[in-house]
Amino acid sequence: MVETLWQSFWRTHNSSIARREQEKLLSKSKFYQLCKHEPVLHFMRKSDYQFYQNLVDVLIPDVLRPIPSSLTQAIRNFAKCLESWLSSAMVGCPEEVIKVKVSAVSAFAQTLRRYTSLNHLAQAARAVLQNSSQINQMMADLNRVDFHNVQEQASWVCQCDESTVHRLEQDFKMTLQQQNSLEQWAQWLEGVVDLVLQPYEGKSDFPKAARQFLLKWSFYSSMVIRDLTLRSAASFGSFHLIRLLYDEYMFYLIEHRVAKAINETPIAVMGEFIGLGAKMNSINSDVVLNSKNMSICGTSKNIIENGSLNESNCSVSQDMYSSNAAMTNGLKEAAALQASLIGQPQVRFMSSVSETGNGENISQHSKKLKAV
Repeated sequence: MVETLWQSFWRTHNSSIARREQEKLLSKSKFYQLCKHEPVLHFMRKSDYQFYQNLVDVLIPDVLRPIPSSLTQAIRNFAKCLESWLSSAMVGCPEEVIKVKVSAVSAFAQTLRRYTSLNHLAQAARAVLQNSSQINQMMADLNRVDFHNVQEQASWVCQCDESTVHRLEQDFKMTLQQQNSLEQWAQWLEGVVDLVLQPYEGKSDFPKAARQFLLKWSFYSSMVIRDLTLRSAASFGSFHLIRLLYDEYMFYLIEHRVAKAINETPIAVMGEFIGLGAKMNSINSDVVLNSKNMSICGTSKNIIENGSLNESNCSVSQDMYSSNAAMTNGLKEAAALQASLIGQPQVRFMSSVSETGNGENISQHSKKLKAV
C-alpha cells in the first residue's frame, strides 16, 4: 500500500490514464524542477519529520508498555522495507530531493527499530525486577563493587562532580533494594536527567551537554559492569540486561529532551545526524578508495622495478593478517557471549542460560521471550 502510493506520487510508472492526466496538469520535468527549490526542500523535510513522528506516537505511544509480539514483528518488518520502497519509487528524481526524503524515512525506520528493541528489553527486565531472589543477589554483588576505584579511574576521563556520582550510586542502591517496578525505575532515570541537565536549561549548549552526559553515563556503567565481570558476580547476567535497558532508555530520554530544547521532533534530531553520517561515510569511502589506488600503483611500480616483493612488506602483510584474524576471533567470542546472555537480535531468555559465579539461572525466574 505505502509502496504503491509513493510510486503513484513520484510517477515511477506513467502507463495509467490517471497519471497521463497528472502529466497534463503538471509535467514530471516541471514537478521535479519545482521540488529542487530550497524552500520546497525545507518544507518537505519539516513535513516528513512531523508526519513520521506522529506515526511513531500512534504505533508506539509508550515504549515501556507491553506490545503484542505480532504487532512488534509487523512494525519491524514495515520499518525494514521503508527505505527500499521509497528508493525504488524515486528512481529518476533529482538527487537533492532523494537525499531529503530518504534521510527522513531512514530516521523513521531507525526510530521504529530502536523503540521496538527498547520495548522488548523492558519486558525482559520487568521479569528480573519482579524477582526477589535475583534482586537480593544483585544487591549483594553490587555492594562488593569498589566504587571508589571506579570513580578514580573514570574521573580523569569524565571529570564529573564526585558528590553527584556518589549520590547517584546511593540512589541506585536504594531504588534496587526497594524492589521498585520498571515504571518507578523509569521515573528515577528521568530524575537523573533533570538533575544533570537542569543547569543547562535554556542555553545554547544544552544539546552538547546532553550528549556529553550520555557518554559519561555509558562510561561509568561500563566500568561497573567491568568490575562485576572481574569478580565473577553471580548476577552478572541480570546486571547486563538492566544496563542495556537503562542505556537505551537514557538515550530515549536525552533524545526527547534535546528535541524539546531546540523545538524539533525527536525524529528530526536523529535525521540530521543520519544525513551527516551518510555524508561522512561518503567522504571516508572516497579517501579509502584513493588511498587504495595510490597503494596499488606504488606496489605495481615496485614489482616492475624490482621484479619481486620486498620481504619486509610481506612480513608486515602477514602481521596485519594475523592481527585481523585475532581481532575477528575476539569479536566472534564477544558476540557469542552476548548471544548467550541476551540473544540476537533481541533479548531471549532460554531455559539453558546460566550465569557465571554461583550459577544463577535466569530462566528459572523469568518467562521465555521470543526474539522479534
